[in-house]
Amino acid sequence: VRVDAMAATASAASGSGCSDQGSKSAGPAPLVANPAVDAGKLGPQKAEEETQVASFHRWSRLHFLGTWRERFERWQEGGCCSSEPVRPDVMSGLEQEIAAIGESATGAGCWAYLDMDCFFVSVATRYEPGGDSVPAAVTSALGATSEICSANYAARRLGVVKEIWSLGQAREVLPSLKAIPVSEQLLRSVELAWQQVYQLLVTACGQRRQDVHMRSCDEAAMWLTSADPLRWASALRSAIQAQTGCTCSLGMAPSQIVSKLAVNTCKPDGVRMVEASEVAGLLANTPLTSIPQVGRRMADKLQEHQLWTCEDVLPLDKGRLRHLFGTKGEMLWANVRGQDFGATTTASRKTVSAEINWGVRLPDRPAALKILGEVAKQLADRLSGTTANQLTLKLKIAPPGWVEPLKKGGHGPCDNISRSGSLRSSNEAALLAVATQLLDAVGAEPSKIRGVGLAARLADRAEQAERTQTGLLGWLRPQPGGAGAAGAAGAAGAAGAAEKVESETEVESSEDPEGIEEDAGEAATKATSTVAQVRRENAGGADGDQAGTAAPSATLVIDLESSGGEEGEGRESAGEAGHGVVCPVCGAVQPSELAEAHVNAHFDAAGPRAAVTQSALPWVPAASRTVKRRRTEQVE
Repeated sequence: VRVDAMAATASAASGSGCSDQGSKSAGPAPLVANPAVDAGKLGPQKAEEETQVASFHRWSRLHFLGTWRERFERWQEGGCCSSEPVRPDVMSGLEQEIAAIGESATGAGCWAYLDMDCFFVSVATRYEPGGDSVPAAVTSALGATSEICSANYAARRLGVVKEIWSLGQAREVLPSLKAIPVSEQLLRSVELAWQQVYQLLVTACGQRRQDVHMRSCDEAAMWLTSADPLRWASALRSAIQAQTGCTCSLGMAPSQIVSKLAVNTCKPDGVRMVEASEVAGLLANTPLTSIPQVGRRMADKLQEHQLWTCEDVLPLDKGRLRHLFGTKGEMLWANVRGQDFGATTTASRKTVSAEINWGVRLPDRPAALKILGEVAKQLADRLSGTTANQLTLKLKIAPPGWVEPLKKGGHGPCDNISRSGSLRSSNEAALLAVATQLLDAVGAEPSKIRGVGLAARLADRAEQAERTQTGLLGWLRPQPGGAGAAGAAGAAGAAGAAEKVESETEVESSEDPEGIEEDAGEAATKATSTVAQVRRENAGGADGDQAGTAAPSATLVIDLESSGGEEGEGRESAGEAGHGVVCPVCGAVQPSELAEAHVNAHFDAAGPRAAVTQSALPWVPAASRTVKRRRTEQVE
């Protein structure tokens, strides 16, 4: 991968990276299949080890931000050890200040919201002559179409505002702007800085980690019980600046949402305390777009109803807002009154993803598969130690008439298409196998692809443990005192399986050549076939799981362990009083030593349809009934 910006990064490492004089680079060249890698620009990492996607991620600020939560959680699990801990004099000074202030005598508290000021550019210029008084910006590269990632307040005051997105535009407004390209060294410095900030926040909160909620690498919410919040804020801000060389702002209020809005009014390098009596006045003229959960789509919907500020929403009751905007309407009702909605703690990650959407120009299918394989490898590395049960392929497709955007290598206006499939393993081979099936299902022309991403949905640990205990193998093990109950649940689960086929694909098919309706006989046959498949896989042992190279051929997902309906719930078994095992297929109670052979007999006969009859499966709907189901391009 030819990355011209790396030369600028190399000079940054030697102390001259903040100067863009003499550079005519327009940024990294677009990624193509089988590139000629310039080994001399990859530093200590060998050229043959650097893939297209890995190189992109190593230099991407957005990738750094997108994977921050994952790194933070792992850092916490590792004991919050930093390569450069907070200086002892700074830490002891903060501890003494906090101890002198003391806790509130009444136990009352408030929320404090910290926001680092222009974090990236502040880290980049903290040791430069003039510091943050010199107009500067962190950019994606040094070309005219390079993006402005973060501009300091000195540059903003001279016209480099958020509407100006490129370095070329910024230079027209402010020719003297100092451009600092994103580099691996800068990202490492930012990583170290936020780790030190977190350690200081925990100290300021009396070592109560549960009271510190990091929202991103440069923002955090804290529950504060200090006797003097303003003095507490002053001590914390002084310690952060002494350690990191960066300034921060703090907002304090009775709720987290108001503290977040308060900090926006006191930036940069300020602090504001909002009392309960002042909340209504602060919120009255606050634009709804300032509410954290109001994005562009939500803002458009609000404006369609002539709702622009918090004051405009106050006359509407909760029911009306729920009718107009769903759950977000309830959130809005609470937020415009200064109340937090839902949990105030940070939710755990539910998905892990890897994506590349810059410089993707693929001439043919082998090139598309190469990029897909590299994205799958990045995702597999990030999924290490976790379990995922669903994979989503995300593609950016150039529409008809697409032209190269102003940003060199950018994706420009694209159609976003996604497809999802089930996962049985999280290793690289399994991810690539499912991803390839999804790519084929989309049928996109490789030359039209401008972005490739994979997102894996993490399985809930408690749910996985429960499914392991109550899965199909559980039916083949004696359950003292509970065989009958297990049998009833199994019959109920099979009933649910016969009546429900779940789709994992985002876009449903409008036409089904095989019919939207399926007779009960087919449903029962497919359900028992799935049981047979599970049994064969279990017989394969751990070796099959480790291989994970071939995707399963089944195209339908049937959940045999879902809760059953009335027929399953009302079904009792003679096994309730003993230690027999209830067959999950026919419901018969068998001695534990004969249970496996009995179940196998259902599948060793002429076939599932011959082995499983209507009389043997009273929970299957009558053959004349039809089973309504959703059917889409499911790829498991």
